[in-house]
Amino acid sequence: SGTVTIDGKPLQEGTIRFTPDASGSGATTDVSTEIANGAYSFSKYDGPVPGAYSVAINSIENTPFEAPQGKTPGEFVIPPRKQHVPAKYN
Repeated sequence: SGTVTIDGKPLQEGTIRFTPDASGSGATTDVSTEIANGAYSFSKYDGPVPGAYSVAINSIENTPFEAPQGKTPGEFVIPPRKQHVPAKYN
């Protein structure tokens, strides 16, 4: 378990993913979980095993999108959503 903050404030929502690094530390699969109000946790059965990992945190702006009136999918481009976690942290 742990806490994720950005600029000293809890990250409201997102995901955290642990990916085994190339050192052959014993871990073989990625594991991820949700972040809520800055906190995340794994149970003893679904968390990462001891080893070396790369960690990625994502929190994408959750704003509703409405298709332009009279357009069907394929006739418009969905605008990109803002990533709340600066790239330098991943």
